[in-house]
This record gives sequence, structure tokens and C-alpha cells, in this order.
Amino acid sequence: MLLKLKSVVFIINKTYIEATNIIWNCLNKNIKNGISIVYNISYRTLYFGYFEAVMEKWSKYLNSTTVGIATNDRFLYTWPINVFKNINQIALPIEHLVNKFEELPVIMVSAGPSLNKNMHFLKEIRNKAVIVAVGSAIKILDSNGIIPHYRFAFDGSEAEENIFKNIDTKSSMLVFCDELYCKILPGYKGKKIRMVLDTGYLLRYIQEDIYKSTFTIKSGFSVANVALDALIKLGFKKIIFIGQDLCFTEGSIHAKGSWNSKKIDVSENNYIKTKNIFDQEVYTDKQFMGMKSLIEDMIDLNSEIEYINVTEGGLNIKGTKVKIFADLMREDLLKEWDIEGIINNIYNEYDLSESSEKIYKAIINIDMEIDKILIENNKRIKFLKKINKYKEREMGTNRLISELDYVKIFENILEENSFYKRSIKNTLAFKFNAIDVNFFYNGSNKREEIESKISIEVGKSLEIERYLKLLKSLIEEFKNNNV
Repeated sequence: MLLKLKSVVFIINKTYIEATNIIWNCLNKNIKNGISIVYNISYRTLYFGYFEAVMEKWSKYLNSTTVGIATNDRFLYTWPINVFKNINQIALPIEHLVNKFEELPVIMVSAGPSLNKNMHFLKEIRNKAVIVAVGSAIKILDSNGIIPHYRFAFDGSEAEENIFKNIDTKSSMLVFCDELYCKILPGYKGKKIRMVLDTGYLLRYIQEDIYKSTFTIKSGFSVANVALDALIKLGFKKIIFIGQDLCFTEGSIHAKGSWNSKKIDVSENNYIKTKNIFDQEVYTDKQFMGMKSLIEDMIDLNSEIEYINVTEGGLNIKGTKVKIFADLMREDLLKEWDIEGIINNIYNEYDLSESSEKIYKAIINIDMEIDKILIENNKRIKFLKKINKYKEREMGTNRLISELDYVKIFENILEENSFYKRSIKNTLAFKFNAIDVNFFYNGSNKREEIESKISIEVGKSLEIERYLKLLKSLIEEFKNNNV
């Protein structure tokens, strides 16, 4: 049986998280062939629940990856448009907020229906905790006359604009990433703070070029996941969740005051029945479960922080203390702070006047790097067309294989370009994997194998060309607007 297998990996004496990471790495390396997971029956009996824990974690990984790929595919050609329209916005880099709030608790306000129960208390404790509104909670709080200290937004879709319609944009600072829908920032009158996401390879490259910084915020299923990672990295020691239902409480998506008040028909097959913290039956979906899994993973990895859940509804979040808001006010929010003063002092410490000029120079440098990449990529496309003609003329198999081996030289040349290696290759990685899987051939027919390799190389080259031509057009527009 072992002779039929290319490789065997034994996972012994590892935690379920370590085991899952090993399996995940195996799949990434063998995505074309797939992997099989097997277990020893006696060990499964001796270590009851271990294999089940591995499989549960594994299913969460798959769910997260599936949603992540779908999101990247949807926004691959939208995010760059937003980036080049937003990048000149004057904003303080979020890393300047690190360790400025060590003693202050922070309340992360999400838009779940349970927010209706205690939203009004937020006015009373505004000087006792930093209040952060994420996503749709921005609109909900504003509709209810509540002013948070910070608002977090990062969605690149046009629907995000609904959150900001008819709200007081002067009252709170906006924490954003440049992938945010491009029509929001020009009309936002309050001060702004820029974050760079770990998946924003174009912005990471620019950030490293301008500020020599590698500080990033982890992307996720929703703005709640992004905001939580930011709050952890900023150094808060007590993080409080409210409105984090992670399910459709009473069939609703959001609390009152949202732009979206539609009800959910839970009779549809794509909803998952589960129990909330009150042991009542509720419905959720894969998106919410992915959010929940990421939140719990972040909590587990940063267990030195105190996490309190005062949502008073929704699903249980592992690693949090469940409290009612009245107890939170009596036990945890006793000291008053000049929070507005602290926030304004942080922002006013830094001179942001030269940022536009630095950004312009960085974009010009990228433009020149793109030209170099396009030249080499075009050479590869021409060479592949030549090999294809040889194949059609029935050139010998060994000669074709030798010619195809030469194609690797083009990839090696591209790898020498830092913008390609650090930005383009990472941005298009999921596209490259899809091409590999789609055209992969695992048989013994050499001509079919050659056909497979040509299709893979052509597919990747055309993806690079399409993406870079979009960047070129956006850079040209950017230069015209900044003459």
C-alpha cells in the first residue's frame, strides 16, 4: 500500500492545533494531488476526542480558506481601484497608536440585534472606556445619538457607502484601509487613521518603501475580526464585546437604526441551527461561524488579555467572560479618563504634511517596476507561443520537454524583481493555485503532460498581464490627478 503513495507524514505527540497546521501545510504543498487523513483505531480509543478536535479545526480552516478565496476573487480587480483613489488621503498610520491606551478598557461595538438591550448605556460610560464602532454599528450608533471614539471600516463594496449616509462624520475618527470603497473617504470630515492589512500586498510594499514599516493588521471574515486584531496589537489589556451575536437573533441581522433592516428566512437550507448563550435555538451561517472561529483563535493566541462579552445574547465566544452590562459598569468601568484629550494628543504629535509627496514617489517607482515585469512576462508569453507551434508541428517529446524547462528562467528573472516577488506573486497566489489545479495532469502520457504545463504557464502569464495592465491604467490616472 505504501508503494502507491508519494509521501507519508506521521503526526505524533502534537496538540490538535499543531496537527491541523501540519495537515494544512501538507495540503498546500500537494494541492494538485490532494491528501488523505487516516488514524489508528486504538489511538482514537485511547485519546478520546483528539481526532474529532483535529477534524473540527480542519473544517474551520477549509471554511475560512473557501470564504477567503471567494472574497479575493470578487475584489481582485476592485481593491486596486479603491487603493489608488484613497491612497492620497492624509491619515495617521495606526502603528502610532500602539501602547497609548494600556490602562484603558475598550468596548468593541458590533451591529448584532442584542445591541438593542444595552446600547443606551454607552452614553454613560463614554469617559470610562474607549468605544469603537465596527461596520454597520457605525450607522446604528449614530442613528441612536451615540458617538464612538473610533469607527472601523474596510469593506470595498459599494454597499459600504450606506453605512456612512447622513451620519455626523466630524464627531469620530475613522480607522480605514485603502481598500475601503473609494467614495467614502472624500466626504468624511473627521480625522483619519490608516491601517494596512496583511493581505494588502500592494499597500504593504508601499508602506515598506515609504515608512520602512512592516506593521500590518490581520484580515478576516468581517470588520469585527480586523478591529479585534487591531485592538490587540494596539496594546489594550481589557477588550469588551457588545452586539457580537454571530447569529440571526430573532431573525434579524442588525440592531435598530441600521441601513439594513430586513429579516432572514431561516427555513432556507444555507442556515445552521445551533444554541445561543441562553441555550435557545438560533440560526447562524458559515460566515458567522468563520468570524466566531477567528475571534476565538485570536483570543486563544492572546490569552494574557481579559475579554468580556456583554452582548447578552448570541453565540458563546470561547475565552470570554460573560457578563451583563450593569455588572460591567459596576465592576470594570469605575475610573474616568480624558479619552478625547488622549486621542487628540496622539494624532497631533505627528506631522503628516509630507506623506503625499512620499506616496507619489513610491507610486512612480512601482510604475517603473511594472514596466520591467511586463517586458519579461511578454517574453515568456512569446516563448510559450513558440513551443505551442512546435507541439502542433509534432516536434519530438524530449525536445518539447527541454524547451519547457527553459521557461523556468523567466520565472527566476521575475523573482529578482522585488515588486513581483513581494506584491504581485502574493496577490495572485490563489489564481495561480486555481490554474495549477485546473490544468494539472497526473497521468503517464508525456504529450498530455506537456499540454498541461503549457496551459499552466500561459494561464499564469495572462493573469499577470491582466492585473499589471490594470495597475498601469490606475497609476496613469493617479499621475494625471497629482501633476
